[in-house]
Amino acid sequence: MANKYERSRLIPDQDVDTLLYLTPPATATICRSLRITNTNSTRAEVTVTQEDEDGNINVKILDQHVIAPRSEYDALNGVPLNLMAGDLLSALSTASGVHFYLSYVEVDRN
Repeated sequence: MANKYERSRLIPDQDVDTLLYLTPPATATICRSLRITNTNSTRAEVTVTQEDEDGNINVKILDQHVIAPRSEYDALNGVPLNLMAGDLLSALSTASGVHFYLSYVEVDRN
């Protein structure tokens, strides 16, 4: 079982729920950090949702969390988030120009 250190970057369109990360088959993922940067001069509200592979369970990691102008926030705040094969993370922002940066480790389960 090999570990791969990876990252995913996203700048979603305003008010569009966008896929940030999808856990590959036969893989477990440990998310270490989800840094969100608001590059705008106005505040932004962000929502980050985790969904299981069947789409049956949606968990809000952040729900309409306010990010101040020209500031950043770590949504995981040092607490790892474990994802299983097929789980996904999506991001939504009320403003364009909000950057999402996910740092994670993929663990091959074969």
